[in-house]
Amino acid sequence: IHGWTTICAGDNGVGLAEIRTGLDDFEETGAGLRLPYYLSLLADGQRRDGHPEKALATVDLALQRAKTNGEKWHNADLFRLKAQLLLQMNPGKTGDAETAFQEALNIAREQGCKARELQITTELGRLWQSHGKQREAHDLVAPIYGCFPNSSECVSVKNAKVLLEETL
Repeated sequence: IHGWTTICAGDNGVGLAEIRTGLDDFEETGAGLRLPYYLSLLADGQRRDGHPEKALATVDLALQRAKTNGEKWHNADLFRLKAQLLLQMNPGKTGDAETAFQEALNIAREQGCKARELQITTELGRLWQSHGKQREAHDLVAPIYGCFPNSSECVSVKNAKVLLEETL
């Protein structure tokens, strides 16, 4: 996790090296629990470092490992990250990204994770808004936004509120 925070602070090279070393050490133990989460940190670092193709391959590996070990708690975020990467690599081709967002949303709803659902609906709503689907974006985000207090300082709530105001 320290490697990821190093990346967030702007030192991509050091952070990515630290994550890779940590993953190598972790895998040498034979442990697999939480591996998809740790791989998602690597993927996010690769994305931030300008390597979306590598990041997408890492996300796919994380999803494969999650399936293999039955650890699905982080899958919604993995599919959300996959959607972001697909859009980053090919902004004009949104079908696969939309499918990944929908999968992420379905998982978040199955898990009852309202915070993750709000984040995903807002990102999917932004995609729809960018394609002129104002009403659809608003209708997607409004119900889940209503589960949170308007005074919330949470970034996801603030982002959802802005989108709802823009799509009225």
